[in-house]
Amino acid sequence: MSSFLAVAILAGLGADAVLARLRSRHARAVAAALLALIVLVDCWRTRFYVWVPPLNSGQWAAHAWFAAHAPGVPILELPLGSPEWQGAYMVLSSRDWNPLVNGHSGFDPAGPYLRACSPGSPTPTACASSPT
Repeated sequence: MSSFLAVAILAGLGADAVLARLRSRHARAVAAALLALIVLVDCWRTRFYVWVPPLNSGQWAAHAWFAAHAPGVPILELPLGSPEWQGAYMVLSSRDWNPLVNGHSGFDPAGPYLRACSPGSPTPTACASSPT
């Protein structure tokens, strides 16, 4: 929180310095309006996106079974792919607290390579012949 306060103080000092350099009253009014517009754009919030995955009772039952019969066993949820489903898998893992191979981050090392393989046929040579 103190970093936000420091940035706000620096922004106020910068705005004061900009407005002090302007001589005419009209130029100061335009500059103040532009600074207010910058603050308004910076504080603008877009619509919040919520996606509720269509989880069924079988998925919850499978994680309950893992909790009872295989504690501590890493789980790989399939299919891999969309971040929405990876988030759903992480929510499901709270049922058994087993390690989860799936996850979501900004790091996607094989993404472009795998996407290049997708249009080809599902053969071992499809990925071998794709451009890198």
